[in-house]
Amino acid sequence: MGRILVVDDSALIRRRIGELLTSDGLEVVSVASGEAAVERAATEAFDLIVSDVRMGAMTGVQLCRVLRSDPPTREIPIVLLTASGDARSRFWGMHGGADAYLSKEGCIETLLPVVRDLLAMRPMREPVEARRPSRVDAAARVSAVMDQQLFEAVVAAEARKLLAHVDERGELMRSAGGLLRQVFAAPAVVLTLRDPEFAWHAIVARGSGAPTALEAIARLGLEPTANVVFFGDTDDRNVSAVIHEAETFSIGSLDAPLGQLRVYRGNGHIGSDDRATALLLADAIEPVARCALLVDETRRLARTDVLTGLANRRTVMERLTLEDSRSARYGNALSVLVFDVDHFKSVNDEHGHAAGDGVLRLVAQAIKQSIRTVDLAGRWGGEEFVIVLPECDRASAAIVAERTRARIAETCGVPDSTRRVTASCGSATRDGESPNAMALIERADEALYRAKHEGRDRVVAWTAPTPDTRLPS
Repeated sequence: MGRILVVDDSALIRRRIGELLTSDGLEVVSVASGEAAVERAATEAFDLIVSDVRMGAMTGVQLCRVLRSDPPTREIPIVLLTASGDARSRFWGMHGGADAYLSKEGCIETLLPVVRDLLAMRPMREPVEARRPSRVDAAARVSAVMDQQLFEAVVAAEARKLLAHVDERGELMRSAGGLLRQVFAAPAVVLTLRDPEFAWHAIVARGSGAPTALEAIARLGLEPTANVVFFGDTDDRNVSAVIHEAETFSIGSLDAPLGQLRVYRGNGHIGSDDRATALLLADAIEPVARCALLVDETRRLARTDVLTGLANRRTVMERLTLEDSRSARYGNALSVLVFDVDHFKSVNDEHGHAAGDGVLRLVAQAIKQSIRTVDLAGRWGGEEFVIVLPECDRASAAIVAERTRARIAETCGVPDSTRRVTASCGSATRDGESPNAMALIERADEALYRAKHEGRDRVVAWTAPTPDTRLPS
C-alpha cells in the first residue's frame, strides 16, 4: 500500500482527492500548506506527493524545488494540480521538477491512473529507512534552497557572459579565471579548454606562499608549452597552499571533449559547495567552449590552405607585409623563397588529380619539416609555395632553400608510383632598393624562372639582371 501526501489550501479539494486515493487502497496524509508539506516529507516517508500549484506563501513549484534539493525526498514522484489554461504555471511546474501536471477540473478522472503509473515505476520503499529528523525548520530550508538556486542562476549567467570573449581566447581565459577566483574556495582550480594547436589553462592558486605561475604549472603537471592565464592569491587566513590530487569535471561529452575543470583539494576533502559549483560551471561553460572552438576553427580555415594545411595566399601576404615593415624600420634581414614542383602538370596528366593532390601534401610536409617555427610557409597557388624567412640574410636563405629542396627530392614521390618528385626554388633577400613586400615575391619568382631554365631541381638566388644575364622572354 502506497503512502500519499496531499497538499492543498482548499479543505474541499483535500477531502475529494483523499477519498479518491483512499478508495484505491492508498494511505493518505493531507496538509494545507507547502511549509507543512516540507516538514512532513522531511520527517516521514511518502511514496508520492500531490500538490496544488497556487497556494499561500509557498507555491507548489517552490515545494517541488525544495523537495528535489534534499536527498531523502529527491526521488519522491510529485504531481502538480492547477486550474486549466494556466500555461505559465504548467511550464514552470514541469521545469520545477514535477513528474506530472494535471488540471484540477478533470483530476478526479485522470489523477488515479497517473498515480498508479508513477507508483508502479517507483522502486519499493524499504520498510526501515534511515533515521529522519523529528522536526525541520521549513522556512529555513526554503530560504536555503532559494539562495542556492539564486547563486546557481547568477553563476550560470556569469558563465554565459563569457560568450562575449569567444573570439579572443586570451581574454576568454582571463575572464573565466576571474570567475573561478570568485566562486571557488579550493587551494587550486584549473580550467582547461582545447585549442587547435595548444591547450589553454586558467589557473587559480591561493594560500600562504601561493605558487607562482611556473611553480603552479610544474606542481599541477601541466605541459610547459601551454597558454596559461594565472591568478595567485595570498590567503589572509595564513592557510598553507597545500595542493593534493584533483577531482576532474569534464566539459563536453567523452566522445568530443572540449576541456575540463579540475578542483584540487588541500589537507581536507573537496567541499560540497565547490563540487556543486564545479558541476554547474562545467555544464554552463560547455556552450562557451564550443563557440570558442568554432571561432578558432573558422579563423584557422580562413587562413589555411585546405589541401596542404599550410597558410593560404592571403595569410602569406599579410605576414610578408608585416615582416617587410619591420625589416624596413629596424634594418633586419628578410628573405623569401618560392618553390615550384617540377613537371607537375605531367603528374596530373599521367596519374590523375588525386595523385597530384597527394604530391602537394607531401611537398608541404617536407617544407614544414625544413623551416623554423618563426618562419611561415604557404601555398601561393597551384603547385607553387612561398616561405617567409624573418631575420634571414642571403646566405642563411640559401641554406634553408637547399635543405628544403633536398628534403623534397629525398622524401616526395607520386603516390602508388615509383616516380620521384623534385622542386625548383628562387630566393630573394630584402635590400635598400626593395620598394615593397610584393617586390620580394616578384624577385624570387624571377629567380625561380632561372632555376627552371637552368635544369630544375635547384636553388637560384635573385641578382639584379644585366644585359648578359637576362633570359629570353
